[in-house]
Amino acid sequence: MVAGVTDQGQAQNHELFKQVDELVGLLSTDDFDFDQIDALTSVIQGSGDVSLQPVLEGHLAAFLDAANWFARDEVARLLYELFSLEALPALLKAMARDLHDDQDNLSTWVVELFHADRTAARLAVLDCVAAADPELRRIGIWGLDFVGEEADLAVILAATADEDPKMRSTAIGALSLTAEADPRVADALRAGTCDADPGVRISAISKLGWQRREALIPLIVACVDDPEPGVREFVAHALGRIGSRAEASRSVLERLRTDGNPRVRDAAGRAITVVGPA
Repeated sequence: MVAGVTDQGQAQNHELFKQVDELVGLLSTDDFDFDQIDALTSVIQGSGDVSLQPVLEGHLAAFLDAANWFARDEVARLLYELFSLEALPALLKAMARDLHDDQDNLSTWVVELFHADRTAARLAVLDCVAAADPELRRIGIWGLDFVGEEADLAVILAATADEDPKMRSTAIGALSLTAEADPRVADALRAGTCDADPGVRISAISKLGWQRREALIPLIVACVDDPEPGVREFVAHALGRIGSRAEASRSVLERLRTDGNPRVRDAAGRAITVVGPA
């Protein structure tokens, strides 16, 4: 009887792996059969077979190498559904590979795992921060925005001075609002508004706006003459987010409402609506 049960389990396992291979084959083509893909993923997900994790992670890595973002998402979703936090390291590594898509699904699953268990997720994030691969390290810094603790602030602050502007921008975004009283945070944000890279300047101005403190308005309005329209647009967004009727804020928004760039003018108009009359 035991031998019969074992044989039956092996047969089921063999069939499941065949279905995984079939799914991988479908995902490797340019002409997707979405109904068949959905049917196979439902069966695989419903199996709950823990032996699938290394197999699926191997396929995930292969699809990343092939720059196939659709297949990446399908395999990543199976890993997320089947293995939850155990799959987080693989999903973070997938996020570190830029396939020129928005990563909306992938980042959503990762953030949900962050919220599911901050302590366990933080360990996976810190492994990324310590990685030699700069892009994986950047994803780790990004993750600290969700699961970081006070002890991680020094690591984030150091990253705001990194030679890579993408890292600096990500690190500024990860600065904790709860640490706003720390003068090092204020210094990093101030430096960010003057950074040589416009993306970093935008991150700093956006972060200042999210703090919603009138005392920070001077740092924001100082960027009103920035040569990059995108930066001026975020000056308007940040002032609107703070919502202060202070004269400095309103006068800058009035200036931006006549800016030569239509996106800047639109952002200033919306911000003035939020701020209200003087």
